[in-house]
Amino acid sequence: MSIPAEEANGLASAHAWLKLGWTDHRLAWDPNSYDDITVMRVNTDDIWMPDIELYNGVRVTKLFDHKTLLYSNGYQYSLPTYQIEFKCPMNLRYFPYDEQKCTLKYGSWTHDLTSINITTMSSKIDLEFFNPSADLVVRDATPKLNLIQYPCCAETYGDVTFTVYLTRNSQAYSVKLVLPSVLTGFMILLTFLLPPASHEKITLCGIIFLALLLLLVYLQSVVPASGDTILGEYMAFALFIDFFATILAVVSYHLHVRKSHPVKKKTVEGDDQDLNIHTPAETKRDWLQYLDLVSFVIFSIVFVVGLAIMLGRRG
Repeated sequence: MSIPAEEANGLASAHAWLKLGWTDHRLAWDPNSYDDITVMRVNTDDIWMPDIELYNGVRVTKLFDHKTLLYSNGYQYSLPTYQIEFKCPMNLRYFPYDEQKCTLKYGSWTHDLTSINITTMSSKIDLEFFNPSADLVVRDATPKLNLIQYPCCAETYGDVTFTVYLTRNSQAYSVKLVLPSVLTGFMILLTFLLPPASHEKITLCGIIFLALLLLLVYLQSVVPASGDTILGEYMAFALFIDFFATILAVVSYHLHVRKSHPVKKKTVEGDDQDLNIHTPAETKRDWLQYLDLVSFVIFSIVFVVGLAIMLGRRG
């Protein structure tokens, strides 16, 4: 059994073995009358099979025909193999450090408890031959018997709901998504430490903006568009901060270029005639550096407070 998930569609798929056991007294026999034969292997098409279906299944495919063990007391044991795809809405608020809970609801499609007294065969799902998914790891899996009387009918129906608890393998996402997003966001603050006359700070802001956009696009390809994730909110918040950092960088550079080099006239006396030389005046623009320093402090506070608010929210 393995359970990869498709968060973008709210679905999960599994390659599972379904263990079924039931007793049909009509097929019982006396082993002493038949050469001490106590068990037979019969085709499923030759006997009655309970119509146990996956209620929340989207697509269920039986992989191959199998035989059923038929014992002399009428007990039958069947182990069909299915490729199933079922609905599993996921809460991706804390992606990729989230934990999910999926349910598989099995029951008879037409028979109530008077025809099929459905019960659980064990208190745990058998994970002996479990093949772990690269993305999600099964932490626990338990069945539960439910007895329900639907509004349409007077009979009571039973179903067994298997609850599968999943934990995401977040190591890969930490390396290729979370860490780049956090480091790229903090690089925004470094732009305020560059000199006001440096046009590279504008270029750096643009590169950071594009990097955050690419990371956001990659995130949206993994989770559904309606997924409310802290990581997505962080990226949107970082884009917002980078936008205003770019505006301040452009204004600071424009003021420095426009006002830092006014021209003054200087006369040099010579033998024949005076020589007029136009040289740039040295004007200090220290207040632009202070503006960047103040912006660095303010944006750092806003950045930290914004992160604290996002992390403190509950989905």
